Amino acid sequence: MTGIGIYKSARNSARILGSVLVFTVIPGIQSITNVDYSLCFKLGAFNELPVKNATEVVLHLVQAMISNNEGYLKTHRAPLLYKSGVRYRPDNQGSTEMQWWDIPSIIRAGYADCKGLAAWRVAELRSAGYSAIPEVITDNGQMFHVRVRGPNGVEDPSKLLGM
Repeated sequence: MTGIGIYKSARNSARILGSVLVFTVIPGIQSITNVDYSLCFKLGAFNELPVKNATEVVLHLVQAMISNNEGYLKTHRAPLLYKSGVRYRPDNQGSTEMQWWDIPSIIRAGYADCKGLAAWRVAELRSAGYSAIPEVITDNGQMFHVRVRGPNGVEDPSKLLGM
């Protein structure tokens, strides 16, 4: 399945329409593509945003990943995150290219960063009928960490998978 990314400078929103990901992009994001459920973002002036705005950007991108994963889980079988064999591995430090991987990409690689692991876990919990949301935390507005707030409180897939 191949989708297309539609982007413009405007307010945040993301939703899946059939096989097409329609995404309204926040200033600071240079591009988005969706091919075979893969999301790729390159952040431009991201580090120049105020902390609150930067945290909001990360949250909205993770929510887009979750929507993508939920769509994937409706039509495909995937192992449970904690039984999949994948491990935590951080983004390449100092790079503007960040991992924004979906479930199949994570399975292929065998690892993911906190964004991908949390997006998988939230989608997995929601698909099983539980309430779950991503939680983005930061100390300085440049380093972010994504956890899951689920039915049993805060869960950190990254820590559980090797961080």
